[in-house]
Amino acid sequence: MGLGMALQVAALTLAPLIVVQPIGAIALVITSLLNARSTKTKLNRATILAIGLSTFGVGGFVVTASQVASQVELTDENLLRVLGLLVIILVAFAVLFFTFGKKAKALTYILGAGVLYGFVATLAKVVIQRLYQMDYDALTALALVSMIGAVFLGGWFVQNAYSSGPPDLVIAGLTVIDPLVAVGIAIGVLGEAQQASAFSIAAFSLSGAVAVSGVYLLSRVHPELRPKKKTSQVNLD
Repeated sequence: MGLGMALQVAALTLAPLIVVQPIGAIALVITSLLNARSTKTKLNRATILAIGLSTFGVGGFVVTASQVASQVELTDENLLRVLGLLVIILVAFAVLFFTFGKKAKALTYILGAGVLYGFVATLAKVVIQRLYQMDYDALTALALVSMIGAVFLGGWFVQNAYSSGPPDLVIAGLTVIDPLVAVGIAIGVLGEAQQASAFSIAAFSLSGAVAVSGVYLLSRVHPELRPKKKTSQVNLD
């Protein structure tokens, strides 16, 4: 995990957020393949189709993003918007926790973890960009502290998700929600796709929809997710 985080930070120093973050959706594909090999499970046609859709969608999104994405100067106003969104999310989570916390299910924790990890990637990019700009001020320090806090809180959400649901569901949810949140902030707040044409926006939407549909299909049709048949016991008394 530490090596993966280090590689992600290194990637964020070399490319815009909308190029780096979507590649994380391949995690579910790799997990499915390795899991199938380790458990000697034969992948069915629907699973292979889902893996193909995920790979094709992510590849199309990254190729399009690499052509139109640009490193932009991060202003104090943009940073404050990102931090403001994070505060709103945290307040919403706090309200939900104290009102419906006892009834929370795995999907609820997955949603929370995905949103927070999306902010973690965004704040990591923000801190890196601010350091490149030589902005060693209180806002940069606040962004760094917020990122660390989001890492630990997101980890708490993930552990609760694992304790209340299957791991495949957790991985599938995170690989969809995390990139969507990070890319949404990168485009809407940071302005990394200002040069995108109408065709590029259409390509973004189409490839993103294909990747999401592939991940969703994979989480539904993978053989390991099928309910196991209960063996009947005969009473001989």
